[in-house]
Amino acid sequence: MMNRRKAFKASMVRLAFLFHGLISIFAAIYSTQVSEYWFIAVAAVLSMLEMILTYKLNENGEWKWFVPSAFIYLIMVIPVVWILEIAMLDFRLKLRNQLGTVRCVTRLEDYACFDEANTTTAVVLNQNDVDIYNQRSNFSTTIQQTLMLVLILGRWLLPKGQLTRDQLSQLLLVYIGMAADMLEFSSETLRLEKIACSLDIFYAILAVWTWSLMQFTLGLTATKARKRRVAAKVYKSEEEELNKRRYKHSKRVSVFLCGTELWALMTSVVIQDGPYLVVRLYLIFGLGIFDQSTIFFTCKNGLLLFLQFYRLYVVISESNKTHEKSLRIRRRRESLAVDGDEKAAEGGELHSVGDVAMAVISGNIVPNGTVLSNHGSGDDVTPLPPNGVVTTQAELTDPGEETGSPVGTMRNRRMNGGPRLDANGGDTHAHHTVTFALDDD
Repeated sequence: MMNRRKAFKASMVRLAFLFHGLISIFAAIYSTQVSEYWFIAVAAVLSMLEMILTYKLNENGEWKWFVPSAFIYLIMVIPVVWILEIAMLDFRLKLRNQLGTVRCVTRLEDYACFDEANTTTAVVLNQNDVDIYNQRSNFSTTIQQTLMLVLILGRWLLPKGQLTRDQLSQLLLVYIGMAADMLEFSSETLRLEKIACSLDIFYAILAVWTWSLMQFTLGLTATKARKRRVAAKVYKSEEEELNKRRYKHSKRVSVFLCGTELWALMTSVVIQDGPYLVVRLYLIFGLGIFDQSTIFFTCKNGLLLFLQFYRLYVVISESNKTHEKSLRIRRRRESLAVDGDEKAAEGGELHSVGDVAMAVISGNIVPNGTVLSNHGSGDDVTPLPPNGVVTTQAELTDPGEETGSPVGTMRNRRMNGGPRLDANGGDTHAHHTVTFALDDD
């Protein structure tokens, strides 16, 4: 179970969702005088059940990929917007049929003033109808605006889950940018004269707007830093070679399927910017609507799509480069390890610290602590000391000078070189003493 502080914040956010949802339902019932709309409030019961299950099953306070509290909140509010907008649509269609005109009435006050001397209009369009229509329009606009505010503030106050503060702040900034586009799409666009009385495009715009709100319920729109590791395993057997090929294939597949940044980009393209651009292009070229707001937001959606696809290309390219670099490093380590194995197996000389190191890495230290090095035939095999320090004599053909390196936590090496004189004054081969202090791993 989550701690009390997270539980309190999550409870307050859910209560805010519930309160705003119930107020919206009441506004729809008050405006339409249809009490059956109270059935939408059943979602409040789902909200309570979701809160209890989340508290018991999730210590972080929220789920990683999905935000059920926001989804249930949208279930309560979105139908209210549909009810109010469809009620206004029916009123406009009814008024147009009664007046026998082709023009769609969007502002009743202006139309009444223009036809003030027309007695037929005065009978059809009374003040009560104007007040009801304006009331529904105000309710719909207010609910949509407060919906965006409550969603953004609620996502801010909800437990972060696995998100960092930086990721959450970026997500909230993205939400604010999306909210302005959504409000223009659902409120201003539906009030245009060529759309206000067209059933097909009217329902299509409401459906696309509803679909775009679903991104508030997704938790993968926040990108996370990718962890990059280089595997140090050396593949030798056929089974391990097969595993290596499988790893390479799965790594490439994960670039497209498992990257949260790719999913975040594709979510914005598929859920909002792509559908919005298609609808607005149809309004401009199909219906001939050259409204300034429509043109501006059409250009904005097109520019965002271009930038998102460019970012998508950059992310995939960087992922492929990182993957290829990892494979090159792995092949290099494998090649060095194989060379060390061959030298140790042939009894050849290890001429450098790197050769000795690769001999150690490639398995020339047996489990019982014995060091297999290139000693002469009469040399004793040195047992591994208890402190884990391995001393290996590597015979060199050229004399060297004494060098040293400071002792570190993971590795220490010491090289002693120079000519060595025997009892008769003759030179013998120079030797290097290499000391490794290996960690416990």
